[in-house]
Amino acid sequence: MRRPPKKTPRQDAIGRRLRHIPQSTGKRIELTETDTLRFEFLHRHGDLPAPFVHEYTRHLVKNYQSTYKRLGRLFHEKNTDHKGTYLERDPRQWATRNSDYNYIVYRTNKRSEAVLQELGRYKENTPHTSSSWTHDFLRACYSASIELACLREPDKYGYIHHDEIMDRIGEVSFSADGETFRPDLIHGIRYKENGSARLFMVEIDCNTEQGRSTKKNRDRTYQHKLEIYKSYISGGLYKEDFGMAGGLMMVTVTTNPTHLDNLVEIADNLFENGSNYMLFNYVDGFGYYFEPPKEAFPLFEEPWIRAGRESFQMNVA
Repeated sequence: MRRPPKKTPRQDAIGRRLRHIPQSTGKRIELTETDTLRFEFLHRHGDLPAPFVHEYTRHLVKNYQSTYKRLGRLFHEKNTDHKGTYLERDPRQWATRNSDYNYIVYRTNKRSEAVLQELGRYKENTPHTSSSWTHDFLRACYSASIELACLREPDKYGYIHHDEIMDRIGEVSFSADGETFRPDLIHGIRYKENGSARLFMVEIDCNTEQGRSTKKNRDRTYQHKLEIYKSYISGGLYKEDFGMAGGLMMVTVTTNPTHLDNLVEIADNLFENGSNYMLFNYVDGFGYYFEPPKEAFPLFEEPWIRAGRESFQMNVA
């Protein structure tokens, strides 16, 4: 049988390896503890840009270019103990304008997750994936931003991961008014100075759902989703699920200020005297033209809008 011709590695216009295709040079990769921390960070949150990964290991690697180059090697080089590369770059990150100038987004694969399993650091109950990569990427950027903010002040805050909560309560879905719902993410924050904690049920809204309900489409709107959360939290149904008397809030992260205003207005109409526990905010870069963030979102320090009430800050116990 004839073998196909051997191809030379494809390169960009100035002779660099292409960003979206792994091309090994044969260089041997020996994993370090820093690499394992990178794998664990990506595994617990999801796909993240290189600057987020660097921020997580900044205490070990000060220079961003060192992180950038190492992530590239973990993507390209297949001469490893696990017979292949350790990181992937989802091709959907390049389906936008000027994508070659964006920060590269990384994810773990079966080999890097095998490393975590061998070390006993693999988590079974990480956030579930949806049919939308952009939605899941925004969710990962949100949760990673909150953890990175907590890590900057470790004496004051502790981040509680989704998988930790799921391991404890054993739930993947919740019920209210005879309907089942599953948040995109649940995380928590420990406030170490006074010993308290809060949990946050998170909904990621990329402006793909209709806002208000009608007789025909009630079950497929954000208004209906907020109604379910109102019944679940106001009715105290979470107390049995989580074994806690208070400290549960519902978070909505959306993608532009206009849609944010629409969602807040819907929530205002659901509560006669406003709501203490429904929070709303938005981030840039996830509209029609997608652009991975170059740094963590400042959502931990910035005020969140509450329906009919004063604003709320996550970094205040």
